Amino acid sequence: MSFAPEFPWLDLQIWLQARLPGHTDLQWIGRGYESTVYGLRYQGKEWVLRFQSRPEVFAQEQALTPLLQARGLLVPTLVATGEWKHGFYALSERCAGGAAWQVSALQLVETVSPVLLRLHTWQPCADQPFPLPLADREPRRWAEFLASPVQQAAQMSPNVARLLQQYLPLYPRALARLNEALEPLVQAPLGLIHGDLSPANLCLDGHQVTGILDWGNLAWGDVCIDWAKLLLPTLIPGDIAPLLRLQQIYSDAGLDTTGFEARFWGCALRVMLVRLTLPVYGDPSYQLQKSWAVLASWLASESP
Repeated sequence: MSFAPEFPWLDLQIWLQARLPGHTDLQWIGRGYESTVYGLRYQGKEWVLRFQSRPEVFAQEQALTPLLQARGLLVPTLVATGEWKHGFYALSERCAGGAAWQVSALQLVETVSPVLLRLHTWQPCADQPFPLPLADREPRRWAEFLASPVQQAAQMSPNVARLLQQYLPLYPRALARLNEALEPLVQAPLGLIHGDLSPANLCLDGHQVTGILDWGNLAWGDVCIDWAKLLLPTLIPGDIAPLLRLQQIYSDAGLDTTGFEARFWGCALRVMLVRLTLPVYGDPSYQLQKSWAVLASWLASESP
């Protein structure tokens, strides 16, 4: 198991001054499970500096970027990569706009689906630089996660344990709904998916996608995994209009949307379980709690 690199601020400033002399406006942007991200200004441009614990993430991103860009996907080019004593780093130009946290689910569907379809309709081909892993194709194992929430909670931070305890009454219903979704999940067609498409990894400038970040989890899997990660923090409990619109767009594009709604919610449960079992620093985020509220609304609804 690997975690986001940690290092002293002064160390970073000294190291950067030796490599990017005259840089300004160094700021911490955010931290994920495996990455720590900073922004800075250098030679009149805005840059993003990412640190990772696994060097293969940046290697995969560099190898796949030309292929993704050729397909019209907005992937920032890594202009420099290397190793520092505190982790592996990559430097790229900063995308215009900002992360998609404040955008409605329906607007995300309308704005992002034309771009994601370029990825999700990609078929396996012989010219890939190396084989890509399959996303988890054993949805039956997801029920094992759901079946032991108390045991999981004991291994988490106290804040996450308290959040999980709050939702323990939902678990029997979650198990039942997941079992209802098993067949569509198991039979879901494979597409090429980003694998970690949270709003933090999507840059928007108004109604325009300006960049998709962090391609270290690219895999073949159910396209609903990408949409579950992207939409959960932005959906309004009880509002399924964005999902119906998404299904229509993907059906019109020729993709198999059999069991689409069941697949989406099954993937959403998996996304939330993974988030709850990862280390969390500080209080559970507002987005995490909002996502749980959306799931709770779905679990309380009648089965189709």
